[in-house]
Amino acid sequence: MHHPATPHADTDSPEMNQVVCLCKDLTRRDILDHFKDPAHNYDTLVQATGVGTRCTACLLDLDLIVDEASGEHATSRVIADPRPQAAGRGWKLPIDQSNSGPFLNADGITTGIRIANLGPMFAALQYAVSYRYTLDLFANDGRHAGRRRGHLEPGGSEWVDFSSVAGAPPAGWFLFTLYPGREGLMGSIRPQVAIAGPHWVATFHTQYHAYACRGRAVLVQAIASGFNSDVHLINASNKACRIDFDLSGPDSDYRDTFRRTLPGRGAALQSLDEAFPRAPRDRMLSLLVRSDRPVRKHIVNRLQGGAISIDHFPNFK
Repeated sequence: MHHPATPHADTDSPEMNQVVCLCKDLTRRDILDHFKDPAHNYDTLVQATGVGTRCTACLLDLDLIVDEASGEHATSRVIADPRPQAAGRGWKLPIDQSNSGPFLNADGITTGIRIANLGPMFAALQYAVSYRYTLDLFANDGRHAGRRRGHLEPGGSEWVDFSSVAGAPPAGWFLFTLYPGREGLMGSIRPQVAIAGPHWVATFHTQYHAYACRGRAVLVQAIASGFNSDVHLINASNKACRIDFDLSGPDSDYRDTFRRTLPGRGAALQSLDEAFPRAPRDRMLSLLVRSDRPVRKHIVNRLQGGAISIDHFPNFK
């Protein structure tokens, strides 16, 4: 992929001293200085500085700086792909720009999503890309309930409250899709979702639905009162799918199974107490969730005061 030539950064500009990697305390100047040696590349930068190896939050911005300095892409994730939607019947997904997750707008709880197209450090670069976006909301039974469309120029950001989308159901799942205007670099456009209760907020970064898995395991624990975790399931396929839960004890001979189905484009929050009422207490257990179609799976933990936390199961890669 060819990118237009990028003007050299002004070495005296304030942007040069902006910290890119907080974990390693590295500025844009530090990174660009590394590439002044023609023998240096992205690999030597990581070896010398450790940039991007701890929390990884800087990777997308780092890719832009590496491209600016050397024309090299640190990872393939930064390439905005304007190709048409993937071929096939049913609900079509762009190849790598559709993100999915659960939402709740009931009982005093609301959900919203924030998107930002690049940071101010990169808004003026010639390879910055404008985006259209579509937010689709689905009820748990698979009904397409609402849609919101928008546009983001480089440097812009937006917050969308799901309850403001006409037809939004009280609970379900969303598909947030980005459509780049042309080839270029994605920048820091990773969407972030906030589910807010009366006195708490749970946030999570969305994941590409194309990375949904057929089978992955997580660790869970049941205490005296039962599990404090549930599993949220999203089936973006038009066809129903079968889902098998396999709970086992790594240090015992305990094992139990549970099976359920999801309708096409359907979602559900599966209670582990309902699935495994006889699970042993006060020990870590391995929960393997398998499906005959790729299903996006999230672990939802119930905390004190009615709060929750959410994280996705490992991606298929």
